[in-house]
Parts: sequence; C-alpha cells; structure tokens
Amino acid sequence: MAGDPTVFPEQISAPRNRWSISNLTEGLHSWQPKKIYYFTDASHLDFIEGQGPKYSTLDTSPSRQVPYYRLAAEEMAHHLTQGDTGQMAKAALAKGDFRYFQDPERLIFGKSLVQSSVTGDIFEGVSPGPIPFAPIRGYQSRTRSGLSIELGGPWAFYRDFWVVHSLDHLAQLLPNPEVAVGGGETLHIPILLRMI
Repeated sequence: MAGDPTVFPEQISAPRNRWSISNLTEGLHSWQPKKIYYFTDASHLDFIEGQGPKYSTLDTSPSRQVPYYRLAAEEMAHHLTQGDTGQMAKAALAKGDFRYFQDPERLIFGKSLVQSSVTGDIFEGVSPGPIPFAPIRGYQSRTRSGLSIELGGPWAFYRDFWVVHSLDHLAQLLPNPEVAVGGGETLHIPILLRMI
C-alpha cells in the first residue's frame, strides 16, 4: 500500500517545519516494493524447499573477507536478550564453533511485480527506478451460511492477509496450522463461531 499516495497522505505532504516535534507531515515519496520475500524461524524447513532462493553461509564476504556464518554470529551476538540466537552467537564466537550458523539462508518467495523466478536471486529482474503502481486486491468479506467454526487470531488474520495481498500460495505451504509451545506454557487458541 506504500505505493498508493492516497493511503498515507500525511507521509507525502511536505513538512511544515522539519525541526518541530509537532510536525505531522514527512515529505516522503510513495513507492512500491518490486519483490517481497519472507523467512521462517520454524524448527523444520521441509515445507520451504524450492519455495525461494537459498544462499550459502559458507561463502566468503568479498568486502569483509570472512565467511557469512561468522558475520551472522557477530551480528546476532548483540541480541543477548534473544535466548535462541544471542547467547548461541556469543558462545560460537568464544569457542570458534559456528555449526549453528552454517545452515544456508532460505527465503520464501512472496510475490514479484517484475519478471523473476521463484528460486532465482532476490535481485533477478530488479532494475533502477520505480515501477507502475500495482494495487492490491483489497479485502472482500466471504459469504457464509449456516454454522461455521474456524481458528481466529493470527490464523484468521493471515488467511485474509494473504488473499488481500495476492499471496495466496503462502497458505499452501503449511495447510495444517502449527505452533510451538514450551513446557509449562499456556496456549490460547481463539475459535471463531459464526451462525448466519
């Protein structure tokens, strides 16, 4: 929606006083991303195989002259409050054991408004300059009849979000809902019951 100048008019209106805290306008330009990719922190990755590009972390950064897995560990070491990455990164740097960071980086193809393939490089088809605005499909309520029951909360949100933004294929990656819950934690499952 960032490409539609009528959605957030205060962002594209010229600022009255850019030094003032009460300035409500930003003077930005509307823009639309050419491609969208996602990543996952799922514990299993079989469902994304072939669903987007994959990059080796074993390759060496041309500018830093070190493997990408080391750069990933250095960056994640600053996130010490993130127990699943920060502490592991700090330990990897201290011990020189980077196995956790050597898996390839996998992305999930969302959509592209330029000619490109699903597993091609993220910059495939991207050229300088803007592209013509391509509006999203928009929300359309579904016609229901009788009694219906379905998962609510984030499951309902993404089910609608994907359709609105022409990302329908993402719903097929994991047709059955999944969630991770630690021992002793409470899992709340919102249920939507509708009677029409």
